[in-house]
Parts: sequence; structure tokens; C-alpha cells
Amino acid sequence: MRKFLILLLLISSPVFAEIYVVEREDGGVSIVNYFEGSEDSLADVLKDNGLLGRPIRKLNPGDLPESREDRKYWKVDLVTKKVVVDQAKKTADQVKKIEEEEEKQVILDKIGVTETEIEKVVKDVIHND
Repeated sequence: MRKFLILLLLISSPVFAEIYVVEREDGGVSIVNYFEGSEDSLADVLKDNGLLGRPIRKLNPGDLPESREDRKYWKVDLVTKKVVVDQAKKTADQVKKIEEEEEKQVILDKIGVTETEIEKVVKDVIHND
């Protein structure tokens, strides 16, 4: 059994993905993990995802933010060439969300109902259909 495990370790080689960043038309980025030697070429993968012809660059793992939490706001920093969070876009989205919530609350106050009451009516309608 020990010889089998050693042999298995010797003949198996780790497979690592190459990481690419592709800049999209909307200013955001798509991260592509490509496994060298896979059945599809990198061009095929890019084409299948509508990214062929877009600016692309190979990345090191350290060029990505540690957290994926804000990945919808990722962009390529023009100076460092690393992927960073677009704080201006994130802040604009947060402000817009707050404004929408305030507007919704004004409407609910005008008609004299709460969000919970509306949710209950919607659930009742859905379950009675």
C-alpha cells in the first residue's frame, strides 16, 4: 500500500489554473481560470463567454482582491494593473439603493400600509392560485 501511494504521488502532477483578467465593455472585469492542456483553447473559452477580442492580461493570484464580496465592482487599476474595487461605482450604487428605499417608504406611507402587509397579501395571492 505504501509503494502504491508513493507511486501515485510521483506520477500525479498538480493542475493549476492560469488566471486571466478580461476587461468588459461596461468597465468591469471578468476573471477567467484557464487550465493549460484542457480540451478547449483559451480562445474557445473566451469566445463561448462573449469575451473574445476584449483586452486580456494574465494575473498572479496576488493581483486579485482578497475578498470576492465586491466583485461586481472590480476593475483594473490603470497604474498597478491589479484588480481593485471601484469605490466610486460601489458608493453610487449604495446611494441609489438608499434613495430607492426612501422613495418606497414614502409611497407606503401615502397608501397607509407596511411592507410586511404587502408581502402577506402577495403570499396569500400566490398560495390561493
